[in-house]
Amino acid sequence: MAGYIRALAADGAYDPQDLRRILPATAAFGILKYATDMAPYDITYPDTADAVRDAFSRRFKDLTQFLDIAATKRKPDQAGQHEMKAASMENIAPNTVAFPEISYGDDAPSASPEQMSELARTGADLFRENGTFVIRNCLSPDLIHRAFRAFVDGTDSQIADIKSGRALTVGHRRYMISVPTDGVFGSSQLLAAPRLLAVLDDLLGDQFVLGSLTSVLALQGSDAQRWHRDNDPLFPEDPDMEMPPFSIAVLIPLVPLDAEIGATETIPGSHRDALDIRQDPPFARPDIVVGDCYLMDSRLMHRGMANTSTRARPVLSLVYQRAWYRDYQNFTDQPALQMSHDTADKFPQDRRDLISWAITA
Repeated sequence: MAGYIRALAADGAYDPQDLRRILPATAAFGILKYATDMAPYDITYPDTADAVRDAFSRRFKDLTQFLDIAATKRKPDQAGQHEMKAASMENIAPNTVAFPEISYGDDAPSASPEQMSELARTGADLFRENGTFVIRNCLSPDLIHRAFRAFVDGTDSQIADIKSGRALTVGHRRYMISVPTDGVFGSSQLLAAPRLLAVLDDLLGDQFVLGSLTSVLALQGSDAQRWHRDNDPLFPEDPDMEMPPFSIAVLIPLVPLDAEIGATETIPGSHRDALDIRQDPPFARPDIVVGDCYLMDSRLMHRGMANTSTRARPVLSLVYQRAWYRDYQNFTDQPALQMSHDTADKFPQDRRDLISWAITA
């Protein structure tokens, strides 16, 4: 059902919550219409009768599976009726769990390669299980402060992108903006951070690329997003989605994240579940300080929380993906990544493959 909802709601003509209520009934009436359309066939002939019987069996089996999936998203109320879970789930007290994390700690530079490798493996295992986790002390706070200053200096350009439509609207007062790479945003210290890539090497193999570099800007007063996945599953017909990660978003906040300015709320484990939201799933929200980052599988159910503060919330989004994968959904009006030869030449030789595909001049 999730696929139908995404397709019908894509152009904004339908509200996803309304679709969740009406699609089961629509499917049932569709099958009944199919049955009445079979009336002209003369089933006194055995071959025709067998064909009609097989067609009916397939259609009703499809309907049964469809309604079974829809039923997992309902819960009985005290009157015995069934109420569809709202897509936003704003009014349901979250069943919160601790956000999984690893920490390199202040003494990480003096740690042995074996200790660093073991910590990276622990993070990779957490990611495979949860589809998300935090890396504490992943990046230099000084680097993030410089990135924040560069972001503020580019305010005029960001406003121009938003007004012209070059920035993708991803919610109320929330925009995805392409980031220039001629300064700190294109540095290998940020895009090829060793503590981060140690984990990604374990998760994505020895050949992966930086597929996109953007900032997600939630302005003050922005509402919470609806639950969503950043990308559709490769094989939506597989209800378990048991496959290795192929696209991983690394979120690097340029300001500390807390309950007031908002963060990202996730459903750990949902990257392996084709259903959009199961009943009473566990929720996790990270608290982030400057220098931390968190990873999310592109299939993970999540939403950006409301920004109730008086400040904007800029978050860098670095999406690393297997070399054969391309994001065909989110970059129709803006570049995913562009980089000059001069900037690329500053990368370590063994990490040039991350960005060589994006060299434009």
